[in-house]
Amino acid sequence: MVASTVPVALPHSLLPGVSTDLRTRAAYAEGAGVYRILPAAVTVPRGVEELQRVVRWAAESGVPLVPRGAGSGMAGGNVGHGVVVDLSQGFRWIAPDWSRRALWAGASATWAELTEAGRPFGLRLPTDPSSGAFATSGGMVATNAAGPRSVRCGSVRNWVEGIEIISADGEARRIERGAGSGERFLLSPDQRRLVEARFPKSDELDLLIGSEGTLAIVTAVEWRLEPIPTDAAGVALGFDGLERLADAVPYLVALNPSAVELLDRTLLDFVRDAGATTLPDGLECLLLVEFERETAVAARGVVGDAVRGLRDQTAHVATAVDRSGLEALWAVRRLASPALARLPETRRSLQVIEDGCVPLERLGEYIAGIRAASGRRGVPVAIFGHAGDGHVHVNALPDVTTPGW
Repeated sequence: MVASTVPVALPHSLLPGVSTDLRTRAAYAEGAGVYRILPAAVTVPRGVEELQRVVRWAAESGVPLVPRGAGSGMAGGNVGHGVVVDLSQGFRWIAPDWSRRALWAGASATWAELTEAGRPFGLRLPTDPSSGAFATSGGMVATNAAGPRSVRCGSVRNWVEGIEIISADGEARRIERGAGSGERFLLSPDQRRLVEARFPKSDELDLLIGSEGTLAIVTAVEWRLEPIPTDAAGVALGFDGLERLADAVPYLVALNPSAVELLDRTLLDFVRDAGATTLPDGLECLLLVEFERETAVAARGVVGDAVRGLRDQTAHVATAVDRSGLEALWAVRRLASPALARLPETRRSLQVIEDGCVPLERLGEYIAGIRAASGRRGVPVAIFGHAGDGHVHVNALPDVTTPGW
């Protein structure tokens, strides 16, 4: 663990809920990723005005702030030196506008809470991060989160209509889609070329989404929702060779699925041990595919297209004709993470490649290359993720009893 080297003289009367004891700081030294950094302090503002005081003090004293929601982010933006700002108190609220299929949510309102609010009205936030049970609105915006349905709906950037922020000078502002092009941010020529190359039509909102708290702290988000599709069906497709993914994944994506998830042979072995007894042995990987349509006939029809089109390449096929069947089919995916958490004491699960993306037609080659590299080092890996956009996670599983692991 890396300890903070930031000299902090904390005005306890000014900072709300501030803690400097080692136990509290240690609890905030890690998120869901691999980084471990002990902060200098933790503060828990209970509303916008208290947060403004924290930001203004930090600006005057030169102390870095680390905004934090649920701590479920993998990239490390939720840990760091300086003062962690825990936004879990005072920012959990939802204000719907169902006539516009939209809602405002406080920064600490979770994806699951947004989903529950919209469900009685037939609406949802389609981007569904795997940590949706506790991923917060502010955190999803800060990381431009995505999930299994990103193959169809993209990342949260596509569903944010506005945000409320506290900027670096402590000013509270509301920024709405199309309101400006971000001129208030000073960019060097190189930085501007980089931003414009990636987001040629970006506005200020797009610059802030995905900035992980480096440009401002998000306090509220306006989400655009979509009607929940009427019907869904799906299929699990098993392959005995990774090279088959080169044709299979692009073919499936062309059918407009709502999700295409991948589990490799290592995870399949784990989930069999965890209770997924219907999976045959000998599979190199499994694709879980979901199709959402407006009618049951259309949903089942496209599943038939998927099965027929890949008949000569698959070693295992299981179909689901409705949402209840999909729940059973996708149980194997839900078993994966708990299975990794129940590794023997001699093994560790370490996220070594997080959110790597490759072109769809090279996904099988990419996974084979990772396996070859891990094999040369004698360290097994578990590979899983969102095959529909060529986006996978790689966990190394070293034996900690091996010298020099």
